[in-house]
Amino acid sequence: MTRTPSLSLHAAALALVPALLLFSACKSTPTVNPFDSVDQKSTEADLLDEPVVVVSREQSARARQPRPSETAVMMPEAPDDLTRQIDGDPADWDLSKARAFNQKQYVESGAEFWTGAADASFRIAAHSDEGYLYFFVEVTDDQVITRSPQAPMDAVVIWLRDPRLERLLASLPANFRRNEVLRSETAITITPDGKIARFGSGPPLDPSVVIAAASPRANGYNIEIAIKLEVLPQVGAIPLSEIAFRVEVLDGDDEARKGPQTHLSMLPETGDDSPRYALLGVELLPHRPLTGQMPRVDALGAWELVAAGWQFKSLETTSGHWTIMEDLKSTQEAVTDTSALPEACRQQRNDVSLLEAFQSANGQTRVGLFMCGPNPDTGRCPNTARTDLVWVHMVPESGAWSVRRAISVFDEPLAQCVFKGADGEPVHQGFSMFPVSALSPSRWAVGWSSRHHLRDERIEETGVNFVDPQSSSGRVGQVRTARSSSMRERRTVQRSQVFLTQIDDVAGLDICEVETSEDQECTNFDTGCRTHPHGTSVQTLIKTWNPKAIRFESYLQTKHARCTSSTRFEQVDGFMLIHANQRLGLIPTRK
Repeated sequence: MTRTPSLSLHAAALALVPALLLFSACKSTPTVNPFDSVDQKSTEADLLDEPVVVVSREQSARARQPRPSETAVMMPEAPDDLTRQIDGDPADWDLSKARAFNQKQYVESGAEFWTGAADASFRIAAHSDEGYLYFFVEVTDDQVITRSPQAPMDAVVIWLRDPRLERLLASLPANFRRNEVLRSETAITITPDGKIARFGSGPPLDPSVVIAAASPRANGYNIEIAIKLEVLPQVGAIPLSEIAFRVEVLDGDDEARKGPQTHLSMLPETGDDSPRYALLGVELLPHRPLTGQMPRVDALGAWELVAAGWQFKSLETTSGHWTIMEDLKSTQEAVTDTSALPEACRQQRNDVSLLEAFQSANGQTRVGLFMCGPNPDTGRCPNTARTDLVWVHMVPESGAWSVRRAISVFDEPLAQCVFKGADGEPVHQGFSMFPVSALSPSRWAVGWSSRHHLRDERIEETGVNFVDPQSSSGRVGQVRTARSSSMRERRTVQRSQVFLTQIDDVAGLDICEVETSEDQECTNFDTGCRTHPHGTSVQTLIKTWNPKAIRFESYLQTKHARCTSSTRFEQVDGFMLIHANQRLGLIPTRK
């Protein structure tokens, strides 16, 4: 089955040119115009470096992930047959509306040598199927100079990045990324004679993962290429449901030079946080087998290409006591006694949805995360709507399951519907939970994100609430992992590294939260933002564990020697809480 690709582009990038790039032009696949929002308002889905996760895709990818109990991961391999003839001929591409990059704003360096579109410019088209990612690049060049792809003069460079893995890496400490040798991107150089090499540093490019061809033109050359998933050394999920890309052109007109004079890019470096990648929806399957097993579904880690195939590299600490229930529908239907659930879950007019569930190794305990509230099929969510997020402990009873304890995750019900926000109110979503066995066998972490978009301000947050059924209220603490407050011309971004470590002398791990805050100037909402020269500050927030009260309590003093603004991952004895891709996890520190 061939999936129709889709593209999300940042509004600032779209505003640069009115021309169109056509993705997927073969007869069997409908054409998609990814730039059709040029004249529309920007939306949350227009981000490139932080693309919004499409729920249906995420659920589809999750369903294909292996069960923790499996000794081998089963996955259909990608077809080897190409759906396009890779010959450099544009005959099977519809380039009538292909996006052209032919203005000075696309010159990243060497503008003093660039004399116009005839000197160097390009246009691109892209397509994907289950086996390959395809690009066609038409390069205009008044003087083509061919050299080796390792030291090119004229060439096309295609950058590829896995957004899911990039989001995970962004949440990890820099030295952890270096020690684990984690890479989310790669780049391929293709010269005018069709020869290929990996661009920049890194291991040599395996020629079996890329099929490329070139053809000369009167005023330049064409490049056509088919790329396998295996071009990326690591990916965050298989199959790959989205890929970020950037196409660039190198141009040199002086044969006496050692390298190119001009560097063009479809998304040039601007010095601010403008996106450098375009996002393409795909459904890429592996050509190499998957080996081994994952510690849990959607585990925090990466699939790494090794000699035997793709092998999962877990980054987190996992509990062997719990496994994820994949069939949520059957799990929810097995719950017959719901008398312990809060009123919002027992009202007939409300929707009750099981978002996630775990089962103990002995099969005698289940833990679930339920969302209970109104879920109108049509129309708006009323401002009177109230929805409860509930952590539930279940036990077997007469062939079914009974709710023994139910804990509302938030202090107050959420002012929203189950899957829809009310006008003017924040909407919470992206829920997940994780057993925090490193703290206590009974303690759980529940992750969430919220979005509150008003006319003059946009507030987005992510956080984690801790639940423990041994506590009278069940709610034992909360941390905020990130917050962004945006106005039209300024933004404040706060990101926290959350460590679980021993701070005081009382038994139980405490919370050391190191929060970095950046004050930024922007050209528009979340667009072209630059941090002020002295706009970065760091503060610590400490919560110590009180075993008698069974809760985390704020540390009233402003400083503690074991948790300071200079505290780093390698200095902590304990764990770091990771919140990425709507998933929670713990990674052990290196101390």
